[in-house]
Amino acid sequence: MALIKCPECGREISDQAEICPNCGYSFERKKSKVSSGRNKTSTGMILNSVATVAWVVFFAFIFLVLGGVHAYATKDIYQTTYVNPFDGVRTPMYEEESHFIDLDQVDEFRDNGYEIEYVVGESHFTDILSPTIFFIELCGIVLICILGFVIYRMKDSNNRMRLALPFIYLGVTIITMVAFTFTAFLLIVTALGIPVILFILQIVAAVKYISGARLQSIDVLE
Repeated sequence: MALIKCPECGREISDQAEICPNCGYSFERKKSKVSSGRNKTSTGMILNSVATVAWVVFFAFIFLVLGGVHAYATKDIYQTTYVNPFDGVRTPMYEEESHFIDLDQVDEFRDNGYEIEYVVGESHFTDILSPTIFFIELCGIVLICILGFVIYRMKDSNNRMRLALPFIYLGVTIITMVAFTFTAFLLIVTALGIPVILFILQIVAAVKYISGARLQSIDVLE
């Protein structure tokens, strides 16, 4: 039998004791909190894993099935002038010319006076604000998913980063969700709100990670 110090009063007691005989500190309650923290962290991991798989399917659909992000170039081309036979007013007539182009052709068409819209899918599935912002947000989503797995792997570590990472995970998730909503709102609507659902799922996972890390930090703090 070994002796350990009670974290509450500092008195040496048996490592088999469930309650400190001097101050009444409950070791079983401590173990219960740590176990509860591990369970919450595991729940967060499950939610993050489900969201990760769903994101992979979602973006595989966008890039492999729909064809990814492209540009749509439009320009009004002069055709003829209509002359009103009653008052002689001349009205120029234009016809819209449009081209579905790759992203590396945008500058060429823009220099020739075309207006550019960025679209998802070769069938013009929906519009987005900017492909650059879209890919940055995609990187943000990848970072969120990776952070979720890192947090789970560190669940039994005494590293102080274990307490900070869940908050970073939550912050990156909220920022990416807000940015995605403002820059790809039509994509969210067309996709029946699936991206927002996945972001909310990861926010719930972040809350589980945070509460789990706090409960598991008992060993570190005490």
